[in-house]
Amino acid sequence: MTKSEWIMVAAIVAGPILAVQAQKWLETVRDKKNRRLWVFKRLMTTRGATASPGHVEALNAIDLEFAGWGKKNRAVRQRWRAYLDQLGSLSQDPEQQQRQLESWAQRNQEHLENLLYDMSLAVGYDFDIVQIRRGIYTPRGLTNFEFETQAIRRLAIDLLAGNRALPMDIRSVPNVSTATSTSPGPPPQATIPNTGPESSSSP
Repeated sequence: MTKSEWIMVAAIVAGPILAVQAQKWLETVRDKKNRRLWVFKRLMTTRGATASPGHVEALNAIDLEFAGWGKKNRAVRQRWRAYLDQLGSLSQDPEQQQRQLESWAQRNQEHLENLLYDMSLAVGYDFDIVQIRRGIYTPRGLTNFEFETQAIRRLAIDLLAGNRALPMDIRSVPNVSTATSTSPGPPPQATIPNTGPESSSSP
């Protein structure tokens, strides 16, 4: 067989194998893209409820689903590390927590917005910071419920750990009447006559 004939035979044999491998590669790429889209969509739809289980699950999947050497993937992972560091920056002291809570929550929001912006570029969306910040409906009651739930959880943990005392406030005292009569003394002792031989009179 000539060289060209060998090349033709090799192409006929290798063609189906290469086609299958190419199909598997495309499926892998498509599956990875869909998983990254799932993370982004979950974070976008729950960005008004950052303490929800779905939001936390999506955050913890970032390092796994956005792994790789691509520039956009690295930017997402860097944003996530900065956000994670900010989430753990709240003081453990109850008094300092109350003073830091508002500014801490504001910085959390800024970090999350930057993370979602870089993530949108990585998955092919064209969102800006203003759209990410404003384009969401969050009822005020839901926001208050989230903050109150966190405050109650921290208070319960401090109480159970013995780091905080439960305040007591006495508003009224029960009206207890005092007895005016003196308490009776002990009952008189009964006198038992002595009938022994020593007590009998002589005749």
